Amino acid sequence: MKLRLLPLSLNIFSLFIFSVIISLPCYSQQDNSSQKLTAETNKDFEAQFISGLHLNGDPFNTFGAEARLNYYISDGLLLGIGAMYSYDVEQNFYTTNASLTAKFTMNKISPYARVAAGPNFSSFGGSSAGLYFSVGGGVEYKINEKTGINFELGTKNFSYHKKEMESARVKFGSGLREGDETHIIYYSYFSPSLGINYKF
Repeated sequence: MKLRLLPLSLNIFSLFIFSVIISLPCYSQQDNSSQKLTAETNKDFEAQFISGLHLNGDPFNTFGAEARLNYYISDGLLLGIGAMYSYDVEQNFYTTNASLTAKFTMNKISPYARVAAGPNFSSFGGSSAGLYFSVGGGVEYKINEKTGINFELGTKNFSYHKKEMESARVKFGSGLREGDETHIIYYSYFSPSLGINYKF
């Protein structure tokens, strides 16, 4: 198994953000004046484009871009589907995913947390699908009722399966042959990102 792991502190940060998302029983209520800005956009769709660096120490600094379509299932809670492209010096990753986003306020400046997961595909020859998992948080600044910009920090984790020839021989019927063994290849990145979203 090939691993590129983040420092322990960053993985603890990821677990903290994830625990915040799943432990939210409700959201703090805002006064009427703070709700006016987004009252008309609740339970609407939100298109988002976000791009940023994927960092794991030189020379493995890469970048990625993602498009996502979110739907407001309640005030401040969004379900989304997305597609991501991630460039690495050794290969590219192609990911589709589902996400859950929790916005803690509905004001002009809104902190949020997000978790996403889905299948991951690598351009590396002889590979098969693995798993993508991401957790993070950020801040949205609303330019107007429909448009906002985002700054986000989090971790992005990619894996895939790779078959490799083994030097050892295995029994096959009455003879011997060289066997293939499947390895799980895992990459983990810290990702600062910028994005823009539009509600419709």
